[in-house]
Amino acid sequence: MRAPRATNKSLADGPDASATEARDCCLKCEIQTAKLNRNRHIIVLKFFGSVFAFAIPPPRYSQVGSFEYATKGEIMNEKKQGNWFARHKFLTAIGALIIIGVISTGVNGANKPDSKANTATSSSAAATDDAAASDATTEEESVPAEYLSALSSAETYAMMDMSKDGIYDQLVSKFGGQFTKAAAKYAVENVDVDWNANALASAETYQEMDMSPAAIHDQLTSKFGGRFTESEADYAIANLSK
Repeated sequence: MRAPRATNKSLADGPDASATEARDCCLKCEIQTAKLNRNRHIIVLKFFGSVFAFAIPPPRYSQVGSFEYATKGEIMNEKKQGNWFARHKFLTAIGALIIIGVISTGVNGANKPDSKANTATSSSAAATDDAAASDATTEEESVPAEYLSALSSAETYAMMDMSKDGIYDQLVSKFGGQFTKAAAKYAVENVDVDWNANALASAETYQEMDMSPAAIHDQLTSKFGGRFTESEADYAIANLSK
């Protein structure tokens, strides 16, 4: 017994049904867009056709089919009247503006959402930058003057390849900065410096004095020496030139 043939409906219910519907939808949208563009062009052509048809009168024929000869009076009258566009400048200008408006609306209509989105993005970014600058200014104004002075001194000591603890001791020492402990702590916590790089620079100075790597490590971590941390001293020894 022969199996029944599959109907078109059963074939359409397969996994490609949704893709077919999507293609049909896109095709319908393209057809609608083409119709709108064609109607717009037809309107423009009809407008120009009506203007030229009204401005340029049809030729006159005699009864025998040949052109009539205009009389001298008709020629003078036509010269006085002049061109239709010259006599109706106002209407001509209005028609040109309407056509330009229709064309520009079709070309620039799709770009309006993008321009609005760009404007909103720019405004949001500017507002964020202003808020960040305002917060930074407010935070700086809330820091005591002594703290800022201690931070400036810490930056100077950092350029001398000193360690974090060494800078702190120098800031609070009565023979040094004589800052309060709070101000000195704020300074060493906020100074922008790479402590590993300072330890390496100090180690290179000791190396030029013909010190061994072990002696350099001890000098870097000594409380009477560099006062660097163990990890900072290890980094310096590992990166010394051989």
